[in-house]
Amino acid sequence: MRQIDLILESCDTRNLHPQLCVKLHGALMRGMSAKVAEGFHGKAPRPYSLFVVTRDDDTCMRVSALSEAADPILDVAMRVKEFTVSGLCAPVKVLGRTEHPAVSAEKLLKMPPLRDFGLELASPAVYKHGNAYRNMFSMEALLLTVAEKFNAFEGCCMDKPRIQKAVESIRYRNFALRGATYEIKHSVMLPACIGKLEAATDGPADEIADLSLLLRYATYAGLGARTALGMGGILLRENKNP
Repeated sequence: MRQIDLILESCDTRNLHPQLCVKLHGALMRGMSAKVAEGFHGKAPRPYSLFVVTRDDDTCMRVSALSEAADPILDVAMRVKEFTVSGLCAPVKVLGRTEHPAVSAEKLLKMPPLRDFGLELASPAVYKHGNAYRNMFSMEALLLTVAEKFNAFEGCCMDKPRIQKAVESIRYRNFALRGATYEIKHSVMLPACIGKLEAATDGPADEIADLSLLLRYATYAGLGARTALGMGGILLRENKNP
């Protein structure tokens, strides 16, 4: 798995529709051949995720690849100098980029279990229940989407009962979550949630190991649905001395 951060110049997106990240995703697709881009549209689940975080002085877009199938989008991210975004009067310049060391699922498995952690939903997260999108926070529902990608790209079989057991090991300490909306297409708004939480783990070692693996994998896969269009981006922090 690979991950690249692009530092973009700040821009006024208050009147931009749909979301900036949706527009940037389209720009990345236009940076490759039409045949390759069309191939991504037929893939489910998508072998990549991306999200945008706006800071005081700049904007960071993180692009993550779950398999070599996503190399074309990372190749574009590594060479692009600016993004032409419809709705903005000037191109969005790339000020810098950081390519993080590649990591494998095997390496994630060997990492120490999470004992105390902070999780930030850096971009709005949503999941599907039946045919409807839901914004009520549910770690189980969100991790089920992560397991789907893990199973697809790592050839594993992490099933729902196993995920339910993993979620039972979480001991929530603080929540700061709220409802949000995400414009996936012009005038098409999805309900979602965003915010932060703090938690510890307590339970059988195998359940904590599963939870730790899924949360770390989610930093590449994203949490929930529509992660290829900027939703469900997370930042995970391990608290060494809680």
